[in-house]
Amino acid sequence: MQFPTREDGPHAALPNHSPVTASATGPAAQRQAPDRREAERSGADRPESDRPNLFFVGLMGAGKTTVGRTVARRLHYPFFDSDHELEAHCGVRIPVIFELEGEAGFRDREAAMIGELAQRQGIVLATGGGAVLRAENREVLKARGTVVYLRASPHDLWLRTRHDRNRPLLQTDDPKGKLEALYAERDPLYREVADFIIETGKPSVAQLANMVLMQLEMAGFRIDPPQPASAPADDAEPPAQDPNP
Repeated sequence: MQFPTREDGPHAALPNHSPVTASATGPAAQRQAPDRREAERSGADRPESDRPNLFFVGLMGAGKTTVGRTVARRLHYPFFDSDHELEAHCGVRIPVIFELEGEAGFRDREAAMIGELAQRQGIVLATGGGAVLRAENREVLKARGTVVYLRASPHDLWLRTRHDRNRPLLQTDDPKGKLEALYAERDPLYREVADFIIETGKPSVAQLANMVLMQLEMAGFRIDPPQPASAPADDAEPPAQDPNP
């Protein structure tokens, strides 16, 4: 099978006959698009210097996508998930990229996508769990925004991800052991790149988002007061299971 190479960039299409549907048309993308349009309208009157980027890092299952989306709403920033963007542009899900190109091929595409997204101004970006493995990604994140590390213990991450079949790195006989190994490898890198570390533990998504916003406000981010909710918010769930390998 002919497959796009790194030179084609993150937007290179994968084979059209793939049975996997791209997330660009899925529920996550449908939820994300209205939020992004509203954020772009709300923040249009702010100068770029008043809209620094915010990047979330952490292991799979730490809650980067759900907490990041909640924080983005409060900041009136557009929200991006690097894995969702990569899936949308490639036309298949992450496990298919792993299957056809291997982890190295996926990391090439991931680095190109993060580099592209980080050039924007005034966004919230949830990165893949392994994005920090490459020095080029760590340098881009540190240079282009404020980095928040959502930290969770391997045991908590295992409890959140043990039924998820969309995580290629955890499709082993011992997923808990794999998470422990990933934590040992990546935790120092997350700490190296992070401006703030938030312990996820037991707090709800709303509580975690408030903890992040409190840190950002002390760091000089402009935080608008929350708007009264007309209906129960969808962020009152336990920390989400990120799709980031």
